[in-house]
Amino acid sequence: MQPSIFLFDEPFANLDARAVDELETLIAALRAEGRTVIIVEHRVEEALQLKPDKVLLMRERRQVFFGDTEAFLKVADPEQVKLPIQSTLDRMSDSSQASTVLVRPIVTGQHSQSQPDQQDDAPILTFDDVHYRYNLFSEEIIHGISCNVRRGETIALLGPNGAGKTTLVKQALGLLRPSKGTVRLYGEDTRTLSVAQLAARIGYVFQSPSAMLFAPTVRKEISFGPDNLRFPRERINEVVQEAAQALNVLQFAERSPFSLSFGQQKRVAIASVLAMQGKILLLDEPTAGQDYRSYIAFMEYLRSLPGLDALLFITHDLDLALRFTQRVLLLKDGKLVADGPPLQVLADPALLDACNLRPTSLLRYLLATQNAIA
Repeated sequence: MQPSIFLFDEPFANLDARAVDELETLIAALRAEGRTVIIVEHRVEEALQLKPDKVLLMRERRQVFFGDTEAFLKVADPEQVKLPIQSTLDRMSDSSQASTVLVRPIVTGQHSQSQPDQQDDAPILTFDDVHYRYNLFSEEIIHGISCNVRRGETIALLGPNGAGKTTLVKQALGLLRPSKGTVRLYGEDTRTLSVAQLAARIGYVFQSPSAMLFAPTVRKEISFGPDNLRFPRERINEVVQEAAQALNVLQFAERSPFSLSFGQQKRVAIASVLAMQGKILLLDEPTAGQDYRSYIAFMEYLRSLPGLDALLFITHDLDLALRFTQRVLLLKDGKLVADGPPLQVLADPALLDACNLRPTSLLRYLLATQNAIA
């Protein structure tokens, strides 16, 4: 249409690094042609790569800053906005405390959730030589993936768009069944379990909330799962209230979920699964559309849930994986190409490039300083 002004609303959400590079090249070309570009984005580090002329910072529907990037980095609150790591360290009043809170737990593995006992604790979710193709005539999507999930683990699944991450986790839910190999949930072959039996033990939040939402109000949306699992009415009210409050959507309880923003809809979808109180949570791009404060708050909440056995999430956000996980599974072309602690897996530049992962300022900082901090 060749307009003179382009408005991009969260263009980097759900994109791997190669797609982000291509989009940034496109936007740079538009600017070079003299077009005006306005970007609404929570992924601040990626947006700043474009060297914007001005930054507008808003809070509660009001403008709190409008000016150049250098001034923005000096006034933005690092607890509200995800800034490059050096700007975060510079902005926090006590740099040693910032290192202790933001950096040391990542390097030393001192996460808030207890580390699993790898020897004594039997796997609660097992993928054993899992293959998958949609039909006899289609190409195979998953090629012989084997891995275990143990109680207490928080795991990130990383990899390029189309690597098979979502296809893999759907095997655990019974939404897809392996063409070959076995998936076991708490020792039982998922082929022997109904979708309803699986749903009582494992919860899954789709990448797009529109694939899940349907109820006339947020309250009914969140209560639908517990109601179908035959929770007593008093318990339903309790879990709905708790989940809505934890995901900061309680104020929207009587509104239609379709009247909310994408980020708010995503939180409603997470709350609706959380209310079912499954023992394992699988989240596909849980932080898409979320401001920094919101996603830090609900990720901390999820990790601290006493009844949760394991948390797995699919993401392109390396910093999310670094900050919140003990383990990373890296997929490429339907194969598991790496499995281990985040800093160990993400230290290989060639592997990151092959899997369309872009090193962040936090990752570079951690790799440069891990020996001194540890």
